[in-house]
Amino acid sequence: MNQTKWIERRDANPRARLRLFCYPHAGGAASAFHAWQRVMPETVEVCPVQPPGRWTRHHEPPFRRVEPAAASFVEAIDSLTDLPFVFFGHSLGALVMFEATRLVEARGGQCPKACVVAARGAPHIDVGRPAREVVADDERLVHWVSERYGKLSGFDDPEIRELFMPVLRADLEAYAYYEPGSGSPLATSLYAFGGNADRAVRAEELEGWREHTTGSFESAVLPGDHFFVHDQHSGFLPKLAALLEELTVEHGA
Repeated sequence: MNQTKWIERRDANPRARLRLFCYPHAGGAASAFHAWQRVMPETVEVCPVQPPGRWTRHHEPPFRRVEPAAASFVEAIDSLTDLPFVFFGHSLGALVMFEATRLVEARGGQCPKACVVAARGAPHIDVGRPAREVVADDERLVHWVSERYGKLSGFDDPEIRELFMPVLRADLEAYAYYEPGSGSPLATSLYAFGGNADRAVRAEELEGWREHTTGSFESAVLPGDHFFVHDQHSGFLPKLAALLEELTVEHGA
């Protein structure tokens, strides 16, 4: 597989007939998806996305807006679209992958076989976003995140907090300032997943994604909280694996 700093370096899968690009939640990193390859069909190559500002890219400034993050990602993976592919985004990553799909469609290039979003309400729904003044204040930001997603691990340690706060603040600023615009719905199929114990996203907000595609649409609420995609008891990964296998066959990938 061709390499880019946007994709966490993994061994190439010579049997791959489809690539799954996975964009993490706010403050997250590519490492969240390292274990996914083990549960995916052998014809799928998992490509964990490493946005700037974290781990191997810690020296790069993180993006503070969704649209430029999506544009840079699309440009970076151009050499990796020699195989059919699917976009997956978790939470903030869902918005980035939605905008990335928009860009690819507008350019008339190779489009994803599907855009899969998780733990994020539809783009036009403002409910649940942090207020812009919250993002500007460290204490209010940490409190806001803890209330919705649980206590931030390690943030009581000043060194850890200093290391990770810039990325978290930048990601949540991108969310706070995001506006979906008035573009046409996607032609790409959309699949939206949520957790039944997610305090940040309600089922009707998940269903709202239907308005953003003229292609196929499905939504499902599974057991778990905001991070249900990484919970082995939610059943999400088997569902995703089955969807990818279906898409591989359906598109002759």
